[in-house]
Amino acid sequence: MKTYLPYHFKKIGIIIVLLGIILSLVAGVNDMEKGFVEGYVGRENLRKGIDTSSHTREPTLTYKQILSPKLVNTLNWISMVVSFSGFLMCIFSSEKIEDEFVQKLRYQSLEKSLIITWFVALVFFIFKQVEFEAFYILQIQLIAYVIIFHRYKLKYLTN
Repeated sequence: MKTYLPYHFKKIGIIIVLLGIILSLVAGVNDMEKGFVEGYVGRENLRKGIDTSSHTREPTLTYKQILSPKLVNTLNWISMVVSFSGFLMCIFSSEKIEDEFVQKLRYQSLEKSLIITWFVALVFFIFKQVEFEAFYILQIQLIAYVIIFHRYKLKYLTN
């Protein structure tokens, strides 16, 4: 695997990935508030002795959407693209010492990440738990590659 970027781009890529994670958290603020409100209402109903499993009851506490669904969808896609580009920066930046052994570790990491990613996608496809879009599969593959490569680096290159 040919690396095209200097070593300092690895740190820039990590910062970009963290920015993508923050955008993803911002996009999930509606779900976070909804879960908090529903959990609070459920706890209050249990405390009052109301069995919510046998009948439905309107919650006494409601939540408001902070972000519109269209904005949430847009933020989710922006966060995916930002984190995707950050991972690519990390992957295509060189190491401090780039030699044949590091290249071998890169190839082994790529091979294992491909196998793991497609195995996980196949398991989810068979059991129909989650429908993956191609972009999500690629994102999982990039995460798996970075984890496996750094694990190999720690295992073989540290003294």
